[in-house]
Formats: sequence, C-alpha cells, structure tokens
Amino acid sequence: MFNTTNKLSWIQLVFINVVIALSYVALAFVTQKLTSGNHLLPIWPPSGLAAFAAIRFGWRATPSLYIGSLLGNVYAAGFAWEEALWISVGNMLAPLVAYSAMRYITKKWTKADWTGFDSLFETISFILLMGGLNGLLAAGWAAQLGLSLQQFANWAINDALSAIMFAPVLYLWSIKYRPQQMQTSTSWLPLALISWLSTLVLFSQHYAESSIAIGITTLVVLPAIFAALSCSFRTAIGITAVTFIIGMSATALNYGPYHAAGLAYPLALLQLMSFSLMTAVMITGTLMQARLHAMSALDAVNASLEKRVVERTLALSKSHEQERLRKLYFEVLSNANRLFSHANHISLTDTLQHLTTLLVSHLHLQAAWIGKVDQRTKTVQFLAKAGPLAHILDNAHISTDESLAEGRGPSAIVLRTQKTTLFDATDPAYEAWRDKANQYDLGGSANVPIKWPNDEPGLLTLYHRKGEHFSEHIIDLLDSLSKDITAFLNHQQTEQALIRTRQLKTALINIGDIALTTSAEQPLLQNTCEQLISSDLFVAAWVAKPDSRHFFQSLASAGVGAPTISTFNEQWSALASEPSGQTVTAQAWRNNEIVVEQDYLHSTATQAWRDMAATNQWHSVAALPIQRQNGVWATLTVIGNAAHLFSADMCQLLTQVSQFIGRALDEIDLKSALTQERLQHMHLASHDALTGLANRRGLQQHITNSLARTLRRNKLTAFAIMDLDSFKPVNDIHGHAAGDELLCLLTKRVRKTLRKADFIARLGGDEFVFVFEELSNMAELEVLLLKLSEVISAPFQLSTSANVTIGASMGVTIFPFDEADVDLLIRHADQALYQIKMQKTQRQQNWALYQHHYTTQPNVENEYHKRVINAFFGGGLSVNYQPIINLYTGVTVGIEALARLSDRIGKMSPSEFIPKLNLAEQWILTNHIIRQAAAELTLIMADQPQLMVAFNISPMLMNSPDHHQALKNLLLDCGIKPTQIKLELLEVAEFLSHEAAYQQIDDFKQLGIRISIDDMGSGYSSLLRLKDLPVDEFKIDQNFVRRLHHQPDDLNFIKALVELGSALAIEVVAEGVETADLLDALIALNVPQAQGHIIAEPMPIAILTIWMAKHPIYTPASDSLLGLYATHLSIYSAMKQTLTHAPSLINNSAFLTVDLSIMYAKMQKLGLNDTPAHACFTHYHLTLQTIGNKTQTQNIDWDALTTKERLFRDALRLCIHTRYQT
Repeated sequence: MFNTTNKLSWIQLVFINVVIALSYVALAFVTQKLTSGNHLLPIWPPSGLAAFAAIRFGWRATPSLYIGSLLGNVYAAGFAWEEALWISVGNMLAPLVAYSAMRYITKKWTKADWTGFDSLFETISFILLMGGLNGLLAAGWAAQLGLSLQQFANWAINDALSAIMFAPVLYLWSIKYRPQQMQTSTSWLPLALISWLSTLVLFSQHYAESSIAIGITTLVVLPAIFAALSCSFRTAIGITAVTFIIGMSATALNYGPYHAAGLAYPLALLQLMSFSLMTAVMITGTLMQARLHAMSALDAVNASLEKRVVERTLALSKSHEQERLRKLYFEVLSNANRLFSHANHISLTDTLQHLTTLLVSHLHLQAAWIGKVDQRTKTVQFLAKAGPLAHILDNAHISTDESLAEGRGPSAIVLRTQKTTLFDATDPAYEAWRDKANQYDLGGSANVPIKWPNDEPGLLTLYHRKGEHFSEHIIDLLDSLSKDITAFLNHQQTEQALIRTRQLKTALINIGDIALTTSAEQPLLQNTCEQLISSDLFVAAWVAKPDSRHFFQSLASAGVGAPTISTFNEQWSALASEPSGQTVTAQAWRNNEIVVEQDYLHSTATQAWRDMAATNQWHSVAALPIQRQNGVWATLTVIGNAAHLFSADMCQLLTQVSQFIGRALDEIDLKSALTQERLQHMHLASHDALTGLANRRGLQQHITNSLARTLRRNKLTAFAIMDLDSFKPVNDIHGHAAGDELLCLLTKRVRKTLRKADFIARLGGDEFVFVFEELSNMAELEVLLLKLSEVISAPFQLSTSANVTIGASMGVTIFPFDEADVDLLIRHADQALYQIKMQKTQRQQNWALYQHHYTTQPNVENEYHKRVINAFFGGGLSVNYQPIINLYTGVTVGIEALARLSDRIGKMSPSEFIPKLNLAEQWILTNHIIRQAAAELTLIMADQPQLMVAFNISPMLMNSPDHHQALKNLLLDCGIKPTQIKLELLEVAEFLSHEAAYQQIDDFKQLGIRISIDDMGSGYSSLLRLKDLPVDEFKIDQNFVRRLHHQPDDLNFIKALVELGSALAIEVVAEGVETADLLDALIALNVPQAQGHIIAEPMPIAILTIWMAKHPIYTPASDSLLGLYATHLSIYSAMKQTLTHAPSLINNSAFLTVDLSIMYAKMQKLGLNDTPAHACFTHYHLTLQTIGNKTQTQNIDWDALTTKERLFRDALRLCIHTRYQT
C-alpha cells in the first residue's frame, strides 16, 4: 500500500516529476507511431500513466502531468499550443480529481484508505471513478474546444480505458505486488501467447462488412479471464492490456473486424468493447483475488492454528524436557546432599571422588573433576576426577596466570569471573585445548566456581561429548551444587575442627594421665609426643631446647620426619640474628608465647626448610614454650599435614598441653628432690656413715637376693666374716681418727680387689662381711680369700705419714651346703671366725670353713661328702644317656639322662653320692642335668619327635614350693618340647601318700609332661594308690629284674605288673636288663619297653649319636631257658583262663597244637629233649589233651593238671638253676 502523504525531498520530487514527464512524452510518441499519426490516439494511452501518477504520488505529480501532457499533445497528438495548453489542464486535473474522489468515497464507505484491488468495492470504485469519472472529466474539459458528441464519447472512453488498462499494471508493478496464487499447474505464459496470437491473427486481416469476426473478438479476452481465475489479478490485467494494444494498433492501421462494422469510429467500438471486457476481467480478478485472500486468510488461520499447535506441542515437549531435567537435577542435588550428609566416616578426597562419579553417571558426562587453586604456583590441583575421559586430566596443566595460554582457558576465565559459564568446544577460550577436544570428541564444558574454606578458589568442571549440549537450566543446578559443595566444605572444616578439638581434649586427658604417672623427664616428653601423634591430629611433634651454643637439641620426637628431627642439631638456632633463627620454634622460645604458621610451605620466613617440609608433608606448624621452674625451659612443636589446621580452640588446648608438661616437669623435679632426700636417708639407714659400705641392714637385704640368685644359677655363694688383727693398737697409738682413716683406706683397697659379683659390708668397728657369688667350686673361693689376705696385710700409710700393718681373720660358710637363713648364715660364719681366731698362733691360713654339719656325722661319711661336693663343683659332673626300646618293634622310644660323678680318685656310683646330697644340692644337680641334656639332645629330639627324654627327679623337689615352680620354669625354658619330657619320680611312700602329690604331679601333666614312677616294686604303698595317681608310666625296679635268674618265679610278679599297667592304660618299662636271657623272658611276658646294658650301656652324647645311627631297630638275642620259663607262664595262664571261661576253645586241636608246638620247638632248640623237663612237659601235655576232650568245666581234673604243670615247672627251674650255677 502506498501513502501519497509520504514526505519526499525536493530532489526526489524533481526526479519523480522529470521521470513521469519524460515517460508521458515517450508513451505518446510510441502510441503515435503505432497508430500511424492518428492525432487523437496518442492522447489516451498516456492517460493511464497519468492515472498511475495520481494514485502513486497524488498532487505532487501535478507539474509532470501537465508538462508531459502538454508536450505529448503538441508533439505527438499534433494539437496547437493553444489547444494543448487547455487540454493538458484537463489531462492533469481529471486523474487527480478522480483519485481524490475515489479515496474520499472509499474512506467514507469502508472507513479505510483505498489500498488497491484487494476488495470488490475498491475495484468498482477504481473503474467508476479512476476510469469513468476520469474519462468524463478529461473529455468534458476537452469539449470546451468544440468536440462533437461522438468525439466526446470517444475521448471519454479513451481516457477511461487507458486508466483502467494501464494504471493497474503500473501500480501493481510499482508496489511489487505479490498476491496469493491459486494452487494450479497452469502457467500464465501459454494463456498469454494464446490470447496474443489469436488477437494478432484476428486483427491482421481485412474483413467484409458485417462480418461475424466482430463477435469473435470477444473471445480473445477469455484467456485473460481464465488467467484471472487461475493465475493472478496483475497477470490477467497485463494479458488484457497487451491484447488491447495489439488490437488497437491493428484497428488504427485499418485492420481487424471493427472496420467491417460500418461504423465511423472503429477504434471507439474497439475501446468500448475493450472497456467492457477489461471491466469484466478486473471484476473477475478482484473476485478471484478476494477468494484467494479468503482462502489465504483461512490458510493463515489454519497455519496459525497449526503453528500454535506446533508451538504448544514444542512448548509441552520443552516443558516435559525441562521437567525431566528439573527432576534429574533435583535427583543429582539430592544424591549430592545425601552423599554430603553421610560423609562423616569417609575422607574428603573419597567424598569428592564419589561426587564426581555421581555427576558422571547421572548426567552422562565424559569427565568431571573438582580442583583447588594452589595460590603459590597459580595452578589447579585436581582433588577428584571421574568419567571415561578422566585419564586425559592426568597430565593436564591449568593455570590462573592470564599471561600463559593455559591461563586463558574456560577454567581460568571462570576462576576470575566467579560465574558459572557454559563453553562450547568451538569457543575461542578452548584454543589451548582444541587438539585434545578434537581428539576425544569433547563438545564443551560447564565450569562452576567453588569457594573452599579460607576463601581459597576452587572449580567444578563437567565435560559433554560432541553433538550434545548442556541445558541452560543446568546453570541453576550447578550454582546450587556449588553452594552445597561450599557449604559442605565449610561444614567439614567446622566438623573437623570440632573433631580435632575433641581428639586433642582426649589427648590432653591422656597427657594429664602421663604427667601424673610418669616420674622421669624423657619418658614424659616422649610419651607426650607419641600421644599427640596417636591423636591423628598431627604428623610430627617434638620437644627441643637450645644448648649452650644456642642451637636447638631434640629431647623427644615422634611422627613423620622424627628421624630428621633427631638429626637437626646445630641446624636450627635460637638467635634472631641467625638465618636459621627465624623458625616458628625459635620465635616461640624468644617471645615466650605460642607462634603459629598456618601455611608453612608458602611462608617466606620458612623457605629455607621448605624441601624438608614438603618431603614430610608439613603444611602447618605451631610452637609453644614450656615453662619449668618459672622460666622458659624448652619448646613444644607440633606439625599438621594440612594448611590452616590450628584453630583458636586448638591453640588454646595446645597451650594447656604445654602447661601440663611444665607442671609435670616441676612435679618431677619436686619428686626427684624428695626421692633423693629419701634415698639419702635410706642410704644412711642401710650404709655405714664412715666407709660408705652397707651396714647390717643393707647386708640382710643383699643376702636375701643373693640366695635366690644362687638357686637360679646353679652356683655357690660364700659368706665370710672378717675381723681385723692388730687394729686396736692403731687406735691406741695413733688415735681414733687414724683408725677411722685406716678403715677408709682398707675399704678402698678391698673394693679394688673384689669382683663385680662380690659384696662387702661393715657390721661395726673392725668387723666386715663379704659375700662371694657366682662360685663354681671351692678352688675359686680359696683364690679370692688368699688374694684378699694379701691385700689386707700390705702396709697402709696414714695421712700422718705413719705406716701401719694389720692382719685379718675370716670365718666362711657356703650356701647351699649350709641351708640356713640370713641370720643363721651370719652366725655360722661367725662361729667359723671364732674357731680361726682361737687357732691364730697355730693356723696355716687366716680363714676357716664352717664344719658343723660335718662333725655330726662319722668321719668316713664326712670325708666322702667332702669328696662328693668337691667333685660336684670341681667339674666332675657329667651326663650319660641310656636308650629305652620298644620290645614289640625294636625302635628306640626314649632316652634316660643319668648323672655321672668322678674325681681324680675315680668314679662314684649314683646310688652312693645322690643320697648324700641335701635338697639344695639335689636341685643344683637336677638343674645341671636338665640344662646339659637339653643342650646336647636338641638335634636328636628335633629329628625324632616321637622320642622321649627321661629325667630322674626327687619327689622332695616337687614337694618344695620354691623348687616346684623353679622346676616348671626350668622345663619350659630348657628348649625341649614339654610333650617329649618324662619325669621319673622315685617311689617314696611318704610323698605318694601325701594328698598334695596328686596336685603337684597334675601341675606338670597340664604342661604336657609325662610322669613315671621309678623303681616300681621296691615299695608297696604305691600299688594301693596307682589307680588314683595321674601317672603315665612305671618302671620295674632293676634290682628286682636282675634277680630273675635266681628267682624265676618272680616272673609271675612282672607278668602281673604288665597286666596291671595294661588295665590302667599305663606304660610299663623294665630297667636293669643286663642279659639276653632277661630280655628274652621280658619279651615272652609282653613287657612293652626295656632298658639295660644288654641293649645299651649309659654313654656320652657323642657315642649315643653313633649308636642310634647304627641301631635304628634293636634285634633281640635267641631263645633262653628263662625265656622258655616265661613263655610257659604266659601260655599256662592263657590256657587256664580259657578253660575257666571258654572251655570249648580247648576242644580245638589247632589251639593246643600251636601253643604246645611252641614249647616243644623252644625245648628242642635249648637241648632239653632227653631231660626230665621234657618228660614232665610230655605228661603235662597228655593231661592237657585229656582235659581238652571234656566239654564241661566241672568235669576238669584241676588237681591233676596243676600237679603235672608244677612238676614241669620244677624241672624247668632246676634246669635254670643248673645252667646259671654253671
């Protein structure tokens, strides 16, 4: 739509008028040429241009319309200037007035300006006003020149036809009108060609008058009408206009059907016909255009509805997507907060790792990471990362330095702006990461700032793959997540601070306990450091103080770097003037106040020690002064493995720790002073004030401990009382001061002579007591006493320059030979001293041994006991070993350790020297035997775990409370497994009848040790208690076994013992088996185990090792008479039992044949075929066969059987007696 009121500049106005005027003249000349000079025709085609100019530009086109009309009328139409001037006014005013009228009427009726040909009203008003009114006005104006009615009509039709034919075409072309077109496949060009060719053919001929061709001309407009129906309004008007021009030109040249009409003005007829047709085309086109507009409006409404539906659908879809994202984001936030709420029991690193994993899984990310900026290096430290592409971050370097390429990336930008931002991989910020993004198909990232505690900047970054994108709503999620993470980190810091405070309070309580219970400085400091480390708050702690050169010395340390701390002496100074004196420890020492460095690695004051701190992960440090005796004594330094560790509460608690240490040190000092004072009093109470030696009280305390050590170590201890000879004259001649000085000189000289194990005490005056421990024999004691006598008898020079000489007499008693208590031991030694002093003029030595327990015995016994003791402690004691074999298999199952004693006179029998030993001596003997055997048998016992080692133990040792426990400890510590040890107790009726014996034996059984009763058969009371005693074995007395040659009937007793042992599940061992006959008899009686000279004599360890290698299985000797006797006893006993309880078995001839054939074979092998014994056995055999034919027990002739058996046994006994007598 054109608005004729649009403002134009004067240049534009001039240009438009010039163009219109020139176009008007040009069109007039073209029309003149086409109409061959017909002066009226050139006027009306430009009238269409005038109508267009009036519609397009209104009254502003007045100059051009007038000038153009004037020039066209003069030069093209051939009017005179006077006529042209008048006609031009009409040509100018007619279209302008018509257009104004058309606008007025249109606005009056439609309440809107005329806009074109969009409605039927506008088209009709255009035809009537711009066509009809315009033509009438123009013709009416020209009629003033005297036109005829026909000329007037012709003029009016010309202008009206020109206006409605050319103005619409020019108007629609000028506004670039693009009406909606009907959806048809028909093109306007074929229609136009048909119309134009038809018109050209029709108007290129001469026709006869009244030709029907006039009617046919109406058909040429049909294509135009069809175009109006099928194409567009402008196309239809254009086709019609061109068709009219063709017809007009031909008619003007006297061609065409209208010349055959017989009318004066064929052109007028053509114009009238064309006006009518043009009107029809315009109306038709307008109606079709209105229809198209209606259809277009409907389509627009449908399109609008469809668009609204699509938009609504998209909106709903977008809303659903947004709702899904909101739910997803809410789920992510919920899970994140749930993770934060349950993060109390996991580390911060693990929590952040779980968070990145959660984000990756829920948001389907390629990678996600959380980091923190290292302010010193201005680089991002990755604390957690997850996702398929998390590995690409391993070597990634992200900086906040804008001067670097890595400092201009997305992360650096967000760290500077502190605003959550979405980045695409094509963003310029990705320039430094472009290759990596392309390599791993990264589409972009979301970068979220995070505030760590203490305002440390951090970052959360999420990556998506190429082809995907983050929703804008994720920014809200990430902002919320950032706030949650920041809140969580602050909460964690607060929570950790509370936990650390509680832990430190617990440590403080423990340190308080340490301070109360520790009485020494170094343990207090060390335990305090270790307690601080065990609180899990600190990685290192130490206490240090400067030395005289002002270098710190470590007093105690613990934690990571403790070895370094112990070697930092002479590296850290306490002086402020020294570079190394700027440490936190030194500052705390100088300022006497707590000093804290929250970021140790980045502190400028501590850069000299940064490498050591970085190695040991020292990130924060606090140092506190320790007060002692109202002054700074040392410093306590604690190290944390995280920056900003020391809160105000923690510093306050650490101050309490240092105060605790100070108070504890003051308490230790006080206790030490009190202890020293108490010790001084105790020392004075137990020591001689003059010489510093122990007094009688100190002596008693030492002797008590000495006796216990003597028993444990299997040694001798001698107690000697010394009285100085010629001491009284020193006091009388030189004075008591000189006597005191002599006693002090004597003490110094004697102390240098004594061994470390020896002890000396002063009882008063010139009386001294010596305790000599760790003695192995009497010879050692004699050496010590002789040396002591020589030292004492050497001259002494007093401070007065006087030389004095004294002597000494000593009385000696020896423990454990003298088994007295402390007081009695001293009295016994004093008695020996009295004896030696009585013999002062006749003695050969200045000491005497207490002899009371010897003098009560006969002289021979006394001398023998002396010999035993001297050999016992003179190296004459040794251990021999005798194997014990299993008689069923021949395998060695045990070894008995036997004591052997000898001296230069010869060997002493155990049966003689052992009874001479008192309880203490027996303990020493047992201790020695067990220890030596354990040392020598270790390898053998380890190689043969089934082997047992047997030790002979006096029941009195087991019955003694002290020796009972000592024996248990000895057996457990000797090196042999308790399950391989067997203790052989001598059959002592007094011990076995004692109720405590059961418990004492069971104590050893509980350890896995086996108990054996030795010399079974030498007494009788034990048989009554054997069923109740917790023993595993008994040994048949060797003296009983050795008499079997002369008393073969005693085999019945051995047989009974074997049966008793079997019934009670107790092993039976026969000892003293010295002949092959004895061994054969024992095997016949089914004795399980045996030992004796016939098997192996007692031997040293070296020979035992060889014997066991050569005799892995012992093979017994051949049959013997004693064995035959034992075999008969076994068979007869079995026969009698069978006849009594199962007589039907005797009827089995095989039973009799087998047993009796054994006897015949043995008798034949022993050469008894022609002896009375063989004859007696035959009668016995016949009687037994007779009995075997009986079926009832009551029919057995027991007397006959017993008589025959006794005769055979007597004959066999006679053979035995004869054999062994020979």
